[in-house]
Amino acid sequence: MAEGGLAMGKLYRPTWRQVKKLAYANRDLLFFNGFLLFKITVVHLEIGVGIGSPLRWLASLALLFVLSGLVVLLPRAGRFVSLLLLDLLLTVLLLADLFFYRNYDRILPISMLHEAGQLGDVLDSLLSIFSLRDLLLFGDFLFLIPFLLMAGKERLVVSARWPWERRRLSRAILVGSAALLLVQGTVLALRFGKGAFQELYTNEALLRNMGILNYHAVDLFNYLRDPNTEKVTEAEVNLLKTWMDLHRKQQQQELFAAAKGKNLIIVQMEALQGFLIGRTVNGQEVTPNLNRLVNESLYFDNYFAQVGVGNTSDAEFMTFNSLYPLEGSAVYSLKADNHYRSLPTLLKEQGYSSYVFHSYKQDFYNRANMYKAEGFDKFFSQNYFSQEDIIGWGPSDQVVYRQALDVIKRSSQPFLSFFITLSGHHTYKLPDAKKELVIPPHAYSELFTDYLHAQHYADRALGELIAKLKELGIMNNSLFVVYGDHFANGLDKKEIGRFMGTDREIDNYLYHEQKRVPLWLRLPSGSPAGVRHVSGGQMDLLPTLANLLGLEKEKMFYFGQDLLNVGAGDGFSAFRFYTQAGTYVTDRLFYIASQDGIFEHGACHDRSAGGALLPVQTCQPGWKRAKWEFQMSDLILRSDALPQIAGE
Repeated sequence: MAEGGLAMGKLYRPTWRQVKKLAYANRDLLFFNGFLLFKITVVHLEIGVGIGSPLRWLASLALLFVLSGLVVLLPRAGRFVSLLLLDLLLTVLLLADLFFYRNYDRILPISMLHEAGQLGDVLDSLLSIFSLRDLLLFGDFLFLIPFLLMAGKERLVVSARWPWERRRLSRAILVGSAALLLVQGTVLALRFGKGAFQELYTNEALLRNMGILNYHAVDLFNYLRDPNTEKVTEAEVNLLKTWMDLHRKQQQQELFAAAKGKNLIIVQMEALQGFLIGRTVNGQEVTPNLNRLVNESLYFDNYFAQVGVGNTSDAEFMTFNSLYPLEGSAVYSLKADNHYRSLPTLLKEQGYSSYVFHSYKQDFYNRANMYKAEGFDKFFSQNYFSQEDIIGWGPSDQVVYRQALDVIKRSSQPFLSFFITLSGHHTYKLPDAKKELVIPPHAYSELFTDYLHAQHYADRALGELIAKLKELGIMNNSLFVVYGDHFANGLDKKEIGRFMGTDREIDNYLYHEQKRVPLWLRLPSGSPAGVRHVSGGQMDLLPTLANLLGLEKEKMFYFGQDLLNVGAGDGFSAFRFYTQAGTYVTDRLFYIASQDGIFEHGACHDRSAGGALLPVQTCQPGWKRAKWEFQMSDLILRSDALPQIAGE
């Protein structure tokens, strides 16, 4: 029997000398897992998770050994290739996590792999957040490849001649690692509850306690269980019907049917944040046309973006459906086969035709399929617009508006025209010939300066569209809506504060207040007009427009509120992305949820007192409401329940 062997059936009691030989023979496995554990720790530090507890280290190492333990069963050549491929795969995943976290403050959900084919479309944005030090994640290959090549030439103690010995080693690694993972899972279940593992995206404390790799493993398990097959129960349908009946009953009917039968023109402006409106730089108005629009519109200055990972597409989805975005991926990508009672469908029943104008690819975010599901008649995309005057992702806003007007002029009325602009998109690069603002050198960072130029140009293009609509007589026969789709990615909160003239430190509360986006509702006559301070968000636009257009709300389901008829102090917007889920804002309160998902660990701010802290229990009713609405919205989307709720 070779050294380290034993008679079958006898208890294996290796000597210390045998253990050392076994470790030496498998040093490739030890080096491989050691390097990966180091890289995982580096990423933990980069995203602010920290070093962590010894249990997290051991559990991360245990999962690595589970992944690599099967490699022990392979002969030398297969073992060499498998270790390198596994290292490459996990390193790319860690790099993707870094990029995703820098953009979204979250780890990459497994379900977002549906969007992997769109990486080329966002390459410029990815490069803007890339750091040369990120390449250090691949530094171990400079050592591992030559090491594995040299080690592979040596005769290993656990060699191809003793496959049963390899099986025993593999079994020992897998059983020991699995036992450690079970201990970690039990500890976390006792601490956070079993349900926490189904709510990964709402509890960053799990990431801090599990480690990034184990977090992905649980996410993959949840994904493979296919929660999309969930069915809504009769009790849940009745609950939602009853809730909707109560939700529709708003006491006032201000401006009901004020735009009934009129055209509806909606402009969703890329990355337009509210802090720009009414501001100047070096004595120049950044958004002069939007500033003038305030004077002839109902202008909402307390309007918040509520988008998820779908960003622009989520803004569209909420505007037309008043349902919350999914946490793990864009609704447009996953749920285009659902049945919706979207705004275009509701208007079609009133005799409207409907169009979308967007100068990018039809298949980006699965828009072509989703627009059919939402009831749009026609999608004018990249193929329609002439490829001239390119800014960033496509033809300039001026080109889009000009060519879209050709369609609008030929359209029978009433119609819905929806514009999705692109010229303000990250990285905000604008040709020098289009830069009109004079901004002193070094007054702001390059990114912030580019953002000001891009939004000033977008404002100019919109001003030209408004002027042309008025000239054609269309404006005064239309309800004209403009809003920002989401806050501007990449901008520094301190720089925004300096631009706004904020004279205090930009703490977590003020940072969330900065994320407001503007909303204008211009009625056909340009009156009534004025600033409305009610708190709202993108979930509220559907019921608000339904009120103005005189639609029968009995045929609708929505989580938002009619901003024109919400009770005094009852404005409400809840968030589940770019912050911890359960964060919400009202006219008076701003509750910022904690990373561990425990309500009492969050912060309850008094907006009327500049964000002063209140007893956290003051904010509990809104937190419970937010959590319930998220749960119900997810249920509706996963089970395609709207037809049942509507009794269809």
